[in-house]
Amino acid sequence: MRVIVVNRYATVAGGADKHAVGVAEILRSRGHAVAFLSTQSEANAEREGAFVPLSGADFWRGAPPRREQVEVAAAALWNRRAAAAAEALIERFRPDVVHLHDIYPQLSVAPVVVAARRGIATVQTLHNYELISASPTDHRGRWLDRGPEPAPVRALRTALGVVRRVVHVPRISRFVAVSRHMAETFAAHGIRADVMPNFVERGADDARPGFAERAGIAFVGRLTEEKGARDAIALARSLPDVAVTMIGHGPLEGEAIAAARKLENLECTGFLSEDAVARRLRSSRVLAVPSRWEEPAGLVALEAMAEGTPVVAYASGGLAEYVSDAGAGFVVPRSEEALAAACQALYHDREAWAAASAAGGRAAARDHSPDRYGERLERLYAQAGASTRATGDRRYSA
Repeated sequence: MRVIVVNRYATVAGGADKHAVGVAEILRSRGHAVAFLSTQSEANAEREGAFVPLSGADFWRGAPPRREQVEVAAAALWNRRAAAAAEALIERFRPDVVHLHDIYPQLSVAPVVVAARRGIATVQTLHNYELISASPTDHRGRWLDRGPEPAPVRALRTALGVVRRVVHVPRISRFVAVSRHMAETFAAHGIRADVMPNFVERGADDARPGFAERAGIAFVGRLTEEKGARDAIALARSLPDVAVTMIGHGPLEGEAIAAARKLENLECTGFLSEDAVARRLRSSRVLAVPSRWEEPAGLVALEAMAEGTPVVAYASGGLAEYVSDAGAGFVVPRSEEALAAACQALYHDREAWAAASAAGGRAAARDHSPDRYGERLERLYAQAGASTRATGDRRYSA
């Protein structure tokens, strides 16, 4: 097959980006031709495809000049460069499928419209809630963005929410949910999705250290309230004899660094490369994932499981589903006290740790392997293509 993967970044800036780049790697390893439609960056992991200029970053961080606000809003609603790039790439590459991931606001709805107009089968992986809500972190399906961001950001997100519901959703051939939780949430809003849990690479068993060779609790993720950054700081306060490492950056990074100056057992590393994160997960005894939003899935939890690192997570969306299905650790209510108690118990109980470590590794290899994901994706692409052809094939102008 020939597949265009569409994602706002072609480098790893977050979980959806890592997933999209990983999908391209899986497809190529199985003999498929892949091109990317994304934004330009020297850090891009993908080079084959079409890449449009990235603009408007300051808009989402605050309140830029009014002229920039108008330009960013116009491009977010319809990115003319992304539309032209999609047209040219489809004409040159001639795909069987266009697989969309996290495209807003940088690429706009343009790639969806162009692909549908050309009669190309479209597959959408659901990484967040933006196709049912104005805010990508709102699982309740609200039309208005009531987040803490500045008013221009909230207003544009609200407008984009309408575009996504009215224009984007009806043009998708098949939806993919990264967890049962996501499938159930979207089904309640009239969107049926096939459940395909995330995938993860698993190294050799002899490369992973055991209980006695590990130390410390890791937190990996964007330093925001919904990701549980403050809960990780509280964890360090509650367990003064255990080293807690916070890996990542974000709005609460200053608060985390200030706390680390006062707490001898807390370290804030900032952003680390993928290899460096993997090494930290491999050497940590426990991973804490205290997400306070309905986390669609748990990519970092899967990465920990693949390294034999048990996970303590809040009972939050698909994240809790991954951990509990595997028996890879503890799932607890959303409270700092419950998090600390579970981390302490798992950290000091060698037998419980060993059981969770082994179970997580088995689940990573059995249920979340790239090969299994690739097989299921091929079947889904074939189904999407068949249903699209049944409605009329007008894919190419030549």
